Amino acid sequence: MHFQDNLHHSRFSKKIFLFFFFIVLLEGAIRKWLLPDSAFVIVGIRDFIVFFCIYYGFNNKIFNFNNKFEKITLLWTLLVAIWTLIQFTFFTNLPIQIALIGIRNWALYLWLSLFFYKTLDIQDLRFIIKIILLTILPLSILSVTQHFLPVDHVLNKQADEGYIYQVIEGIVRTTGTFSFTSGYSYYLMFICPLIYILVLGEEIKDIKFITIIAIVLAFLLAVTTSGSRLTISFSVVMLIPLILSLITKRQNKYRILLIILLSFLSIYIVNNFFLIAVDATTQRFLLAGANQTMLERVLESNLGTKESWLSLSVIGEGIGKGSNPARIYLSFYEDFIFGETETQKILKEGGILGLIFVFVKFVFLFFLIKAYQIKKITKSSLPFIYWFYIVLNFSLVSYTSQITAHAFSYLALSIGLILLRKKYSSEPSIETKNYI
Repeated sequence: MHFQDNLHHSRFSKKIFLFFFFIVLLEGAIRKWLLPDSAFVIVGIRDFIVFFCIYYGFNNKIFNFNNKFEKITLLWTLLVAIWTLIQFTFFTNLPIQIALIGIRNWALYLWLSLFFYKTLDIQDLRFIIKIILLTILPLSILSVTQHFLPVDHVLNKQADEGYIYQVIEGIVRTTGTFSFTSGYSYYLMFICPLIYILVLGEEIKDIKFITIIAIVLAFLLAVTTSGSRLTISFSVVMLIPLILSLITKRQNKYRILLIILLSFLSIYIVNNFFLIAVDATTQRFLLAGANQTMLERVLESNLGTKESWLSLSVIGEGIGKGSNPARIYLSFYEDFIFGETETQKILKEGGILGLIFVFVKFVFLFFLIKAYQIKKITKSSLPFIYWFYIVLNFSLVSYTSQITAHAFSYLALSIGLILLRKKYSSEPSIETKNYI
């Protein structure tokens, strides 16, 4: 591809990435407060964008099937499609819609990651990351507002008039602009590594100091008022790569002072205005921990349960059958039909192919090591911190069965793969004027 073509594809892809991101971000707000019956339409728009990106990639010869990523994507898609056809043949009562949902959940969005990987560069990412970071400002205001409002207030309503989850009696688990509490948690997890990179002062050089303070404090308040055990635990664990990066980073005295300042500000604000949220979340941790510790939850999320391994079949019971979108096409559906964790669902759905799919996420550890090597060469912590997030994300979230987690996971994979490029090490950080 010539330079002008690359520039054109880059501009188009950057707009598509952000458009797709904002659809995911605002899906719940549209369903809760504007168009209650729009769930199918919104997901349809997202899937149309993915298909259009695939068409655009083939039509403009962006994909090169001599490269490994394209070969793996094509092979995996064919494998999932063939496996689904076999399942459809064996299980005559399996609706065709479930088979299509399975291909969508297991293979389709990998093409979106491939498309962004081929068309975006690190300069595009810096712009995209800046826009994503700014979204925490209005969402944190909404989250704090939801936290202090009565449980039955219109801002705390669930999509489809669903049950309103509470941290403890009278304290709502905030959802922000998402249709469910888990979607908001996945958003906070998605933005968390970018917040920490901002604190380190790397990559994003054109944000004013006061804006950095506002963004970091907004993130803290959003996490504090979320009432999500997963979000809080994840944010704490993500401090590990941040601290490692601080220790190995030279000339970081100003950043250390910034972190100290933010820490004191955070303690003051939480101690004076959000003690109820802290107490409520502490009680939730104690109650949830009595049934299952975080370690047990992490192990089950990654390795499955004894029952899921004992009941493992060769061809599985239907790719896509355990996902949330499948419920409207099944005559009988109950929550956690194939288990609570993602590994349980994948093994039940796909059998031996599910076993391969589960194994793939452990390959991400290799990418994490590669990202750390890039960090040592380029002195940039972004690849390392971001791949630390990706490993945790695919270890903890429902990346095939929950549509918001699914979308954020493959957007994150796009960013992570771009950061592993060889070109990255030769692209210096760009400093521009203050625009914000």
